[in-house]
Amino acid sequence: MSVSLYGSGQTILQVVQTVITTSFSTNSTSWVSTGFTASITPQSTNSKIMIMVNGTVSNSNNGGVGSLTVFRGTTSGTNLSSSSHGFGFVYVNLGYNTVAPFSLNYLDSPATTSATTYTLAMQQEYSGTTSYFNQTPCTATITLLEVSGS
Repeated sequence: MSVSLYGSGQTILQVVQTVITTSFSTNSTSWVSTGFTASITPQSTNSKIMIMVNGTVSNSNNGGVGSLTVFRGTTSGTNLSSSSHGFGFVYVNLGYNTVAPFSLNYLDSPATTSATTYTLAMQQEYSGTTSYFNQTPCTATITLLEVSGS
């Protein structure tokens, strides 16, 4: 089944979602996989993949800055963000256990019909602080939508 996007000439071809209720933490100042991934096999090389990630983030102390990004493949693959800080970073000035919601959306053009994995990665901007993804733990999701190319 596919769903047409009214007036756009595009269609949602498939939807994949991964749900987790576990947490991840890092004090690395380099990108580290959170272990949170989702995979999709595009039906066409012209398809685009809409990536939507939702979860929570926090830091171990005041002034901690945790960054999140998505890699196509593993963390040795393609970082989809053009910034060294990823798609966004969270500065928590209230200390440990202050949890903030995080949402990330990106439209990728993988140009392949091979299975494609997207990996959420995190890094800490400053040494000596730990950043947490989904610390509580809450329910976090990665949703992939294959959108027909035009």
